[in-house]
Amino acid sequence: MTVKASVADVRRWVRLHQRAPGARPILAGIELAYQGLRRVLDRGGRPAEAGGWPVRGLPFPAPRPFGRRELHELRRALRDQNVCAPEDEAVRRFERRMASTFGTRHAIAVSSGTSALHAALIAAEIKPGDEVIVPALTHASAALAVLYQGAVPRFADACAHSFNPDPARIEAAVTEKTRAIVTVHLCGVPCELAPIRRIADRHGLVLIEDAAQAHGAAYDGKQVGTIGHLGCFSFQSAKTLVTGEGGAVLTDDDALARRARLAIDFGEVRRTEQPGSRAEYVLLGWNYRMSAFQASVGLAQLERFEASRAARARNVARLADALRGLPGVEPQGVPERATPCHSIFFVRIDPEASRRGRDALAEGLRREGIDLKLPYDRPLAHHRLFGPGGSYPVAERICTEALGFRVDPALGGAEMAAVGAALRRLFAWRR
Repeated sequence: MTVKASVADVRRWVRLHQRAPGARPILAGIELAYQGLRRVLDRGGRPAEAGGWPVRGLPFPAPRPFGRRELHELRRALRDQNVCAPEDEAVRRFERRMASTFGTRHAIAVSSGTSALHAALIAAEIKPGDEVIVPALTHASAALAVLYQGAVPRFADACAHSFNPDPARIEAAVTEKTRAIVTVHLCGVPCELAPIRRIADRHGLVLIEDAAQAHGAAYDGKQVGTIGHLGCFSFQSAKTLVTGEGGAVLTDDDALARRARLAIDFGEVRRTEQPGSRAEYVLLGWNYRMSAFQASVGLAQLERFEASRAARARNVARLADALRGLPGVEPQGVPERATPCHSIFFVRIDPEASRRGRDALAEGLRREGIDLKLPYDRPLAHHRLFGPGGSYPVAERICTEALGFRVDPALGGAEMAAVGAALRRLFAWRR
């Protein structure tokens, strides 16, 4: 058996066991041994796609967002045996802690980021036939939530610098039927909220921030998700705050908060002030309530929120340093008044620099052992479900030229350096 075949066997074993307790120091030792072996045997510096030794011997460490704090809170929920909404104490504690952490009057815990967006649209009283402006480049949930209300999504193209919605395109999409704007902070980079808020105020529109990917990011010193009329969060596994699934709606407006809470709980007003009184249903609501177990994990996640945000910032700084001076690689731009908290660090790849295109470069990076993400495969408007389509050239270009890299706390300096080394090796070989 060759040395390379043995390394491949080790990699397969690691994929099966990398989440096991106590695995991290063992895997770090194996990777260190591999790097020593590579320095001795890898004479030509060829990339793995050309038969060389990969930059990384082992896969990147798997995300490990949960620990003892989460286990403690879950045990508390099990001990209390009180997991039925609306009496559940874990959900109420999580909502209070969210509101305090993000500085809002109200936080409504929900079952997912998609349900947060839908509840926000219900709270904004969006009706069939209304139009809602949605980013052309974002997850489908933003447009799906609009369709749930029988409304019509109108798409705004992205800004080439930040990948976020272009305020000028939002302004151009406003019609007499427009009732709301959904804007997004893509990958944790805040959009240009000041001009977008001015557009909303000028036309009397409700501004809904999709902050699903931007926990902890700020604009003008204020946390995103708290600057529009409503802010929507997701706690899915790729986010800074992780509860498996789950989400939240944030607002300072009492009336919006009341309607959002009705929206997630069947539209039911409970008449508890008189014995024997019955519930009343005042609007078409849904069952979007967060579970006690999600809330328990969320409480523990909020305890480690600042540490997680700091770890992501360190990894972003390391990765930016590793990519500095590499021609043809342009990181996602950050607006002047924004402080990002990256969920993923995206870059645009100049087609001339990659020589064989972004997709071929991505495959070469995977062969080097680099964990990466591709953006959405096309603008939302190009899905038949959302209407007749249209031209969104900036979003289309980002979909074909962008690459994303993990910066979560499971990674560190070695992984960030490996991304830069792999890109430099592939670019040099192809030249």
